[in-house]
Amino acid sequence: MFQSTSEIKKQIKQLELLVEIFSPISSKLNDKFVDQLKKKLMLLKDKLEKREDKHKHCKDKYCDCWLKDDPWEPPGDCDYQQPNPNPQPTPFVPHYAFVYTITESRESRNVLFTVASPIHDEVELNTEGIKVSKGGVYQINYTVVVKSTPDVTIPAKFYIVINNDIQVVTSLTESSSSQHVTSTQLVSLLEGDVVKLVAELPEGISYTTASMQLIQVE
Repeated sequence: MFQSTSEIKKQIKQLELLVEIFSPISSKLNDKFVDQLKKKLMLLKDKLEKREDKHKHCKDKYCDCWLKDDPWEPPGDCDYQQPNPNPQPTPFVPHYAFVYTITESRESRNVLFTVASPIHDEVELNTEGIKVSKGGVYQINYTVVVKSTPDVTIPAKFYIVINNDIQVVTSLTESSSSQHVTSTQLVSLLEGDVVKLVAELPEGISYTTASMQLIQVE
């Protein structure tokens, strides 16, 4: 038979009251009556103490921990495991994406990446850029192949923008000649941020084989 802690405490109070009432007149009663009350009271207090000791192992989680009268063991569905004193830290799994396009463009706008491979399941490539689903510190680098005609004097510009309003100033690269341009940055991103690569092209300059890589480092 199982008894809840509240039931045991109630019985203890009742027995304590009976002992208090009958102890003064114990000599007029059966000699064993009061002794039996005290013995039962002692057993219940011992049971309560063991019960409360078991409850210590149920701290911070729901566990009834009812005990059998005999032996003093919790039921199987209330079994517990001793907490690991040296728990292993949760492994860090970085989010990442590598996107690119081989299409040549002469437009001044966000670079329209068309291929994403490899890319983390929770990272999204859309028409604006790469959308992250997890905040953290990311390493972002891009590479662009610039094509220019000989008479160009105004340089093309490439830089990273977060959403529509935060320009990563140190990511700016410029070129008025045919060459590869590249940039690597460490940027703190928030959940839902969109990372964009912007191209500003003067007349006579185009670009092709643009790629951008994003990997979470912290």
